[in-house]
Amino acid sequence: MLADAGDPADPPLFLLEAIAGEIVRCCGHRALKGYRLAHGWTVERAVAGFHAMCVEHDLGARGLTIRSWLEWESGEHPNADYQDLLCRLFRTDPVSLGFSQAYATLARSPAPDHVSSGARLPGTGELVSRVAQESVSHAVAAEVTDAGPTLLESFGADVTRIARAYLHDAPVPLFAELARIRREACELLARRLHPAQRVEVLLIAGQACGLLANASLDLGSPDAAAIQARSAWTYALAACHDGLSAWIRGIQAMIAYWSQDYGTAITFARDGQRYAPSASAHARLHAIDALACATAGAQREALAALEAAGRARHNGCGVDEIHDVIAGEDPYQLPLLLLGLTTPLTPNSNPAVT
Repeated sequence: MLADAGDPADPPLFLLEAIAGEIVRCCGHRALKGYRLAHGWTVERAVAGFHAMCVEHDLGARGLTIRSWLEWESGEHPNADYQDLLCRLFRTDPVSLGFSQAYATLARSPAPDHVSSGARLPGTGELVSRVAQESVSHAVAAEVTDAGPTLLESFGADVTRIARAYLHDAPVPLFAELARIRREACELLARRLHPAQRVEVLLIAGQACGLLANASLDLGSPDAAAIQARSAWTYALAACHDGLSAWIRGIQAMIAYWSQDYGTAITFARDGQRYAPSASAHARLHAIDALACATAGAQREALAALEAAGRARHNGCGVDEIHDVIAGEDPYQLPLLLLGLTTPLTPNSNPAVT
């Protein structure tokens, strides 16, 4: 995941959180260990970083040892003071580190007979009140957001406008505006967002990076374009958005094509088919596949890909916002024009690759 993001020197927080979650899911580690490994730290490095943080922020000396840290990763819970400091170290919360549990609602279970008959367990009232207060606290925290609907709508409108303007406007001014949108979206991801808002901002950041990749290629910087595309791919995966994933794979394929790496272009185009949610997405990727195959001299594979593009274009179904709503360029016509086709594909056509 770090490689796909271009190996950033200071990975954004959302990416580290995603990596930690994958480590916990795939390896069965506890959350604290997942966060440590996501940061690339040994236990010794984590303990040293903890003490350095306390000194830097004038938090007072602590007696944390490697042994204590290993006990926490084995399931022991630190006290409230250490939990707060660990949350500060990893820039997260006790729930994410596995020290606490979020209560959306208090689970209801049948009351024991002696309770339902009027008896009360010792401390029951205090327990119920405490859990209710915890639920309120979590609900209040979940309600707080640094992104209003107007801001997100503005982001989305800007990306759509630039995607469509890219066909006829000069790339340099659009590049600067895309860089601003990408920067502001990344800053917003480090702030408080509802889960649905986070997905929306990830989508915006991915679209911006994808368009920056196109612009970088047009401005003669294929290496920068590849880096932008890898960043866009990371955002697409984090957002779990198939339309964006398919679109970015197509961009990566075209970057590889213009770099004369036709084998990689074919690989990207075919891998993108796994995510393509619509006829347009399938047709675009098949057309790019055909273009790369034709240039590489694989005529039979090129013709097969062209026929697949035609079938997808005329017989496919499904619509996705990236290819069919935002659009901005004909999703499959450009690769077909590069192939030298003079007429659009039809189900009965027998195109000749020139």
